[in-house]
Amino acid sequence: MAFAEGSDSISSASPIEVGPDVCVTMNSSEICEMDLQMQYQLENSNINTLCFALKEVSLGCWPLTKLPTSLPIQLSRNTWFQATSTNGDVIFEKQLLVKYTQPIKQRRRINNPWSIF
Repeated sequence: MAFAEGSDSISSASPIEVGPDVCVTMNSSEICEMDLQMQYQLENSNINTLCFALKEVSLGCWPLTKLPTSLPIQLSRNTWFQATSTNGDVIFEKQLLVKYTQPIKQRRRINNPWSIF
């Protein structure tokens, strides 16, 4: 079971608003699934197609007239979300975070390390 939280807005100077930016899951072995909500302000742009990617994994390309408002994604760790034009210019970039409700288990030391003093 996972859910998403975080800020839904970015500064008004950004051509794309994406949220939420944090996905919460039970532990690090689970894949966090969420729907990324997007709003666009690209009226006076010479871009005709936008491509979306998580790090280097492409999510697809859409013409400006058919851009998605919601995009389902799966995260296993913190990842960068990018929107690029077809010629490779980065239009928008944002880090998406994965948080866990249960702490990551660390191995406990049974004995103290050796010490001369």
